[in-house]
Amino acid sequence: MFNKDTGLKGDEVNIPRFLYHLKLTEWISESDMSDQEKIDNAHFHTEEGYLKTYEYKEAWANLWKEVTQEDIKALKALPNFDAKIFEEITGIDVAEDTKQEAKKKELLEKAQELIENAKELQKQAERL
Repeated sequence: MFNKDTGLKGDEVNIPRFLYHLKLTEWISESDMSDQEKIDNAHFHTEEGYLKTYEYKEAWANLWKEVTQEDIKALKALPNFDAKIFEEITGIDVAEDTKQEAKKKELLEKAQELIENAKELQKQAERL
């Protein structure tokens, strides 16, 4: 796993469930099609949609939008996990994503603090 022997059998490795949900194709129903997709897929009326295909790394990017922090933790817990190899395979920079998630959390905490301060200022102004 990750170019190294783990000494484990397949059923001894806890593969994160989200890894089984990679979609290289997806049925797009007519009602969900964009105008451009309707132009590009002339038979969408008779088929009531079309089968959209994704490039491999595009499919990974789509899947990655849905992963949770628990999913990432499970991924990193795989035997011999190597972020560089994972990025080569998927195009996903796990380290960068973790940094972005931490920054997002920090910004949300600051925003909440500002909201609370604004509410306090509003209360003070109403008392005047």
